[in-house]
Amino acid sequence: MKRCQFVAVRGFLQLAIAAVALAGIVSPRTVQAQAAPALSIADASTLEGNSGTKALQFAVSLSAAAATTVSVRVTTSNGTAISGSDYTGGSLTVTFAPGETLKVGNVGIRGDVVTEPDETFLVTLSSPTGGASLARAQATGTIINDDGASDTTPDAFSFAPVTNAALGSVQTSDAITVSGINAASPISVAGGSYSINGGA
Repeated sequence: MKRCQFVAVRGFLQLAIAAVALAGIVSPRTVQAQAAPALSIADASTLEGNSGTKALQFAVSLSAAAATTVSVRVTTSNGTAISGSDYTGGSLTVTFAPGETLKVGNVGIRGDVVTEPDETFLVTLSSPTGGASLARAQATGTIINDDGASDTTPDAFSFAPVTNAALGSVQTSDAITVSGINAASPISVAGGSYSINGGA
């Protein structure tokens, strides 16, 4: 009787072991591969300022935290803004430690008092490492002019005394140069002769 009990138990164990082994062979192991983190850079803008240098900040981000170190090359290039005159350009490497998703880089903007249109330059990401990809690889930096509207007053006028001119006719002469319009000192007038629009 004891022998039969032992056989029955041993047979049960053998069946259980076989079932586990079979399940390990037949059942597929589900492995979810994580998508590679993607790098992006955002546009940025700032007022130009009248002197010195100010920082324009660009945000470089990862779509998800990485388990390993990620790095990317960041390079500026001219648009209507010129490196060395309007901003301080260059190239550097931005590095994300494991778990980090945001880095901020600064580009120096040079102030002046010149009235001019808004100016732009580009910041480009390249050569990512650590398995990262590039999602938005280029951003625009905008330098906003804050020196007021352009003065459209001409610097030269041309007038001359004319009598009995035909209606609507234009009389011309040498130019009179007017200087100092945008300066603090008084305006000065030099040389030339005058003309008028006859009939006006």
